[in-house]
Amino acid sequence: MKKNWKGLYRLLQRYQDNSINPIKKQVVDFWYDSLGAKDTDNDLLEDEQAKIQMWNSIKLGMHGQAETPEPILTTKWWHSAYVKLAAACIILVAGFIVYKSSVSNKYSIIAKVPDSEIRELLRNTNETNRLKLVKLSDGSEITLDPGATLYFPEVFAVSERKVF
Repeated sequence: MKKNWKGLYRLLQRYQDNSINPIKKQVVDFWYDSLGAKDTDNDLLEDEQAKIQMWNSIKLGMHGQAETPEPILTTKWWHSAYVKLAAACIILVAGFIVYKSSVSNKYSIIAKVPDSEIRELLRNTNETNRLKLVKLSDGSEITLDPGATLYFPEVFAVSERKVF
């Protein structure tokens, strides 16, 4: 709808000159009083319905038929695309955490060794922030990363060497 500012200024000038008819004076008074009012959702819906009713009465006067008003649809907050995106991200992160925790427990070698065998092994843990070099009884050397733990027997068998 194109705004006609000149017509509005003429109407306001006639209002100030008190040369306006009483109905238009009431409309201008109502408009001026509503300038400072805050719009709420209910006010916006009522305004939209009032606009539809006015337009229908204008059409009825022009063409003799009124248009049926379309219902005003309001959306719920959970139908927002942002909420759906956030829910998908939460599901993905939770799935990744569950997957990583199950994979780390599943592939832990020491978890598969019986407790009776672990008690007989020596334990060496790297509690520093640097690599640690461990020399075994057979003369071999193993490098441990920070936070790593090594389980090994005191004396290795001739046929096999097991370290965990």
